[in-house]
Amino acid sequence: GIEAGRDLYFRNLGGTGEQLADVTPEMGTLTIRAKQTRTAASGGMRIVGFETAVFADQDELYRGTTGFGSFSAAALGNQRGLSLPADEPARIDAWRASAQLPEPLDLSGHPGLPRDDWRMLHRLTHANDAAGVAGLGCFEAAHDVDPQRWFFHAHFYLDPVMPGSLGLEGLLQLARVAWTRRFGAPPQRFSTLRNPHRWIYRGQVRQRVQTMTCQLEVVEIDAERRSIRCNGTVLADGLPIYQFFDFGVVAEEPL
Repeated sequence: GIEAGRDLYFRNLGGTGEQLADVTPEMGTLTIRAKQTRTAASGGMRIVGFETAVFADQDELYRGTTGFGSFSAAALGNQRGLSLPADEPARIDAWRASAQLPEPLDLSGHPGLPRDDWRMLHRLTHANDAAGVAGLGCFEAAHDVDPQRWFFHAHFYLDPVMPGSLGLEGLLQLARVAWTRRFGAPPQRFSTLRNPHRWIYRGQVRQRVQTMTCQLEVVEIDAERRSIRCNGTVLADGLPIYQFFDFGVVAEEPL
């Protein structure tokens, strides 16, 4: 059970989802629905599961499932990260050693990325356009963590931690960089792929972290649609903490 009188901290553990439509400015108010589907308590922690959906009027834009946990400060402090395959570090080192960049590339002003206050990548550190299981490319980029960024003040109260969604945003932005290396000049608008995806969180980016690293592997390219599908990992000072599977970007015509 949960010990009374002890502070607990809320963290997302992962989930599955599918985006059904883009969110556009004229949609107005969005409605978010969440249905609790399970709960369990053990070892001083509580785990809850939800089914979620986002609507604009009656139009469903996104659906998924997700799980959250409530943890003690001691449990969060013992951050072990993801359990990756034993051969994963050697595989990463192999493609990084054959990377095609002579030096890191500053990503400020990159045409495929958003403006600086929303850009989650500072430099492209490694790129190999033929690496990976599918031979379609592996890429790595770094974000220098600023402990004064807005999200540390807003998320959470008395518990500053970077939202995990911004780590996933970093991977999506790295997918845009990979897209431009494959197809050239970016479109006026990118959209995310409409296929089901999933994510796992096993750690957090706190204010003391110096570097968040995003690693991306391209697993599918559709030349006709001009889309790429990817898997990715986020590391906090070298510790793998997030994974994101079956996400990607596709070129869209302007609205």
